[in-house]
Amino acid sequence: MQFFFFFLLKKKPPLEKIIISFFFFSGKKKKKKKKKKKKKMSWAWKSDLRFGDDEEKSWTAYTKKENNKIEEAYNKKKKTVKITGDKYVIDFKNMIQYRSDDDQLQRAVRRVEEESDSDSEEKIKGPKAKRHKPMTIKSKFFARCGTFGSNSDISSVIESFGAHTSSTLTKSVDYLICCAEDFDEHATKVVQARKFRIPIMFLPKSFKKGKGSKDEFRDAMKPENMKFEE
Repeated sequence: MQFFFFFLLKKKPPLEKIIISFFFFSGKKKKKKKKKKKKKMSWAWKSDLRFGDDEEKSWTAYTKKENNKIEEAYNKKKKTVKITGDKYVIDFKNMIQYRSDDDQLQRAVRRVEEESDSDSEEKIKGPKAKRHKPMTIKSKFFARCGTFGSNSDISSVIESFGAHTSSTLTKSVDYLICCAEDFDEHATKVVQARKFRIPIMFLPKSFKKGKGSKDEFRDAMKPENMKFEE
């Protein structure tokens, strides 16, 4: 501004004025705009149809890799995306997951906006539900089938994880455990599990307690490794 007035008066500003003005204006820093942090989104599929959409235990989160792939496709406005080696398809319009080889085998999916410390509410696309927590082994109820039906060793392993196990199948069971090597889809318990919509998980005949057994058990609980029937 000072230079402007000197220009109007057609006078040259003194050297001191030039130096002071230079430092005055150069010293002003531009305020940086704070970048808004992107909300982290979490996708989950309805793994247990016995419970309502508002119950945590009815939902299972996708793996981190799958979650990123789904979210990327969603943000790109794609209609569908394939996951788990193209075994499953997610339909964003209807918010469902279905098998690539049989689109009648469907499950609901949901997109949850994860809360930050300052947030008080969560935003959910899809069926309303409480905030999802990763499914754990502890306190779950597992029924055993086939080779594992009378296997006391596997019972002690499961119980060491803090879970419950029985050779009897009821509606309150969370999972039916079958042996991968001798699975019989016509077995009574398998038929009942399908009727009750209980997920069927598979373990190798050699499964036993030891290093990595808990991780192996968790892997068997993943959707891509389990059998679901509608």
